[in-house]
Amino acid sequence: MAVVTSNEYSEMLNRAKAGGFAYPALNVSSSQTLNAALAGLQEAGSDGILQVSTGGADYWSGPTIKHRVSGALAFAAFAKEVAKNYDIKVALHTDHCAEDQLDGFVRPLLELSAEQVRSG
Repeated sequence: MAVVTSNEYSEMLNRAKAGGFAYPALNVSSSQTLNAALAGLQEAGSDGILQVSTGGADYWSGPTIKHRVSGALAFAAFAKEVAKNYDIKVALHTDHCAEDQLDGFVRPLLELSAEQVRSG
């Protein structure tokens, strides 16, 4: 399948709410943990959520670089490509973010996402 769009993610959440269940949300910090999460979801026959924390995003950018916005984008690009090989749907999002880190992590990602939507 693939990484879902925001509309598909909303449908997933509505389905879970109506069915009284929750999707597993797995925090991934590397290509190895992302691949393991996808394999585990596939084996369980479950759609799910893949999330990246500020520390995970730092690592995705390169362990000595620690540029979490670049790392989160790398996580998303990698996940989008490899998720095509599985028969499950996954949503991507950030994990917990302390308020003092919003300006350097979540807000730039939201801005980049909005730009992508506007450009088609």
